[in-house]
Amino acid sequence: NLDLGAGAYSYIPSVAIDISSKMLQLNEVAFEKIEGDIEQTLPFNEKSFNSITAVFVFNYVQNLKNLLNECKRVLQDNGVLVIVLSNIGIHSRHKKHQINDFDKSCWQKIIEQQGFRVEVKIDKDLLFFTCKPTK
Repeated sequence: NLDLGAGAYSYIPSVAIDISSKMLQLNEVAFEKIEGDIEQTLPFNEKSFNSITAVFVFNYVQNLKNLLNECKRVLQDNGVLVIVLSNIGIHSRHKKHQINDFDKSCWQKIIEQQGFRVEVKIDKDLLFFTCKPTK
């Protein structure tokens, strides 16, 4: 698994990529830690991962199209991208950094436009987007 914007915690054992080396140092679940900017070309070969997670990250990405295309590039053919977002909005202390504030339908449309089949589930206050690249 590749964990995008992993910060100090990955929910599953992962290759963690984050812009902050300080946050990555705190991540005890990651088995590999890479300091890098997910807004740029990801530093991985094509079809390197069978899964990618992005937990509370997409609200802060300027170029969603680029990141989604990079996810498609590094995902294996039957791979899955799981995006987790809040369904009730972002806490006020994080709001100043937020770039994207879309509802469920808009997020789904953006992801689908970049060549993913998307299933959406709502669990309590969270949105789970399970995304598989189309052929």
